Amino acid sequence: METGPYINVAAFCDMTLLGDDGALSVIRIIDQVTNQAAGPEPPEDMPPFVFQAKLVLAIKAGTAKGRFAIKIQPEAPDGRTLASQENTINLDGGHSGINLITDVQIGVDLEGLYWFDILFVAKAGHERLLTRVPLRVLYERRTVGTTA
Repeated sequence: METGPYINVAAFCDMTLLGDDGALSVIRIIDQVTNQAAGPEPPEDMPPFVFQAKLVLAIKAGTAKGRFAIKIQPEAPDGRTLASQENTINLDGGHSGINLITDVQIGVDLEGLYWFDILFVAKAGHERLLTRVPLRVLYERRTVGTTA
């Protein structure tokens, strides 16, 4: 049975604040984004765009001690694996933990549900899924400026 690390918080947001007492505030949690196109003839299919946000991970060590990596592996709605990113973390074991706040930027070209796998990478490259963070992408067309 795995005994750590554990995810306490995993969410996309606009910004974070760290108080004088060390408390973390997560501002404007994002789990859905809408891409809008307006005009006389907006495209039928969603135009590609870049999604940018902060990903906040509050991680509790459990029995994990030492230097490890956290890998963020996005998956598109059609099952394609998108470019991943890794962040190095240091854990001291026990109830201690860290707040990992990282900028995420991915090209979005499909409507639907994107998944971001959060993987713990131990020594020797062994990966273990800690959690998955969803992001729903919607496309909204508005026909405006036409004459009757």
